[in-house]
Amino acid sequence: MKVLITVRRSTATSNPYVDLLQESFGPETSVVRFTYGRAVFGRYDVLHVQWPEYIFRGSTPLKAIVKAVPGLALLLRLWLFRVPVVATVHNESAHEPPGLLERVQVALLARLTVLDIYLNEAETNDMGRGVVILHGDYPSYGEARRGGDRGDSRLLFFGQVRPYKGVEDLIRATRDQRGVHLRIAGLALDPAYADSLRALTEGLEGVELDFGHLSDQRLDDDIRASDLVVLPYKRMYNSGAVLLALGNGTPVLVPSSSSTRALADEVGHEWVTLFDAPVKASDVLRARQSVLSIDDDERPDLSRRDRRVIGILHERLYGLVLDRRGSSRRLWREQVLRRVAVDDDFGRHSERNRTV
Repeated sequence: MKVLITVRRSTATSNPYVDLLQESFGPETSVVRFTYGRAVFGRYDVLHVQWPEYIFRGSTPLKAIVKAVPGLALLLRLWLFRVPVVATVHNESAHEPPGLLERVQVALLARLTVLDIYLNEAETNDMGRGVVILHGDYPSYGEARRGGDRGDSRLLFFGQVRPYKGVEDLIRATRDQRGVHLRIAGLALDPAYADSLRALTEGLEGVELDFGHLSDQRLDDDIRASDLVVLPYKRMYNSGAVLLALGNGTPVLVPSSSSTRALADEVGHEWVTLFDAPVKASDVLRARQSVLSIDDDERPDLSRRDRRVIGILHERLYGLVLDRRGSSRRLWREQVLRRVAVDDDFGRHSERNRTV
């Protein structure tokens, strides 16, 4: 079985999600990465969509028009030849406002999608359109224990530094708190935004800005040296950063949403403290108190997110989509979901999969 994933070959700064998913597959599944030539003319059994907006997005209006030509050719191929399409739902909406061409093409691709894959158990997920296969855990590159001198609090924000993530709110929430060291680490893609954060933190003691790319080893070290990871996003649906922090034994402070509430129920509310955006000083204080109840050598239970299980469920889903073709995408989807609902492995993975 050959699966085309709509992400290009990874670089040092790429999101590792697709690499880790690909590594979780058995030898029967061959994965190829996206190019327009492969997508339009290549041979593959299943198209697996990740971040669909990036298939069609152009950095300028002219580039969006140019990219629309192969983009529309891909959509035509999927429609004419009834190619099975599954899509992982990473975000409820694109972080940046889409242009008209991008919005139209993404909507057309959604109509051609047989099944969505949800990475969380949010109550807002439409289980009439897809299944839950939880976001997998991450490998660990360090052995250092979390914590040390518990007199001060070491807070960490990491990941791409972008306006929607609310970093300014975090700085304001911590600047008047004594005994707090805040480290903000990650690539700032917009130099003007990075400059605004430098101006906001000028003269503040205990705030460290590091706007460079972090290696996996360095990032793990940073997480394990912290008492609390704070992700002060305006909203949160999925976040690999949350699971990376928890996998390294560091609790998190994250915005309250249906998905993060489900995660807190899964691993324990001492590990996942929730706030109503924007993050405030009282939220940080509450999370700092919660951290004190956790022993340094404790780890949250992420066993449901084992990578081997994640790979098996994806491969099984691909097989069901290939086996259960319907006369329309809607009937095709319904047939697959009926099979998923009686599959014990899917049901054990998430009770939400038992719902048709």
